[in-house]
Formats: sequence, structure tokens, C-alpha cells
Amino acid sequence: MLPSEGCNKKQKFFEQGHFPKVIGLIDGTHIRIIAPAQFKNVYVNRKSFHSLNVQGVCDDASYFTNLTAMWPGSTHDAHVFNESALCCQLENGEHLGHLLRDIGYR
Repeated sequence: MLPSEGCNKKQKFFEQGHFPKVIGLIDGTHIRIIAPAQFKNVYVNRKSFHSLNVQGVCDDASYFTNLTAMWPGSTHDAHVFNESALCCQLENGEHLGHLLRDIGYR
């Protein structure tokens, strides 16, 4: 993303919801799977079915800009984020702005 594109996205988020410096929306969802036999327990999520916890980030136009799809369903959203390349990029200042998130990312 070019710096000018980042400014444009921040402006659109501000116009839509009055949130300053927002570059995206982040959340996780559970995709139902058939778990590997040797690791079935770690794939059981809080709703008691086997899944992958898939994290997605969308921009102001609802396009996915980042996906992480490798964590078992029992993995907390905050852990998925903290272990992601995106987290490192934000910490290193590669993306200047904030992600709107729910309470699962505390």
C-alpha cells in the first residue's frame, strides 16, 4: 500500500464512523474442519466443534487486506493476532494507524 492510499483509507474510515487513524477492521471466525486425528482436542473451539480460527482484516471498502488461517479452533483471537506477521508489521511502524477490533483482542 502506498502512503497516499493509507491516508485515503484513514479518511474514508473517519467519514464512515468518525474513527481517526483507522486503517482496517480485524476479527476472527471459525471455519469448520475435520480435525487431524492426533490433534482433535486442540481444534475444538468454544462452540464445541472442530475448526480453524481464521483472522481477517478488511479495508474501508470491505476488501480483505490480510488473512491468517493456520491456528486451531481452541486458539484465542488475541494469540492469533500477537503471533501474526501483521502484528510485527504494526509494531515496527510499517502500517501507520489502528485496527478496529472487538474485545477478543485484549
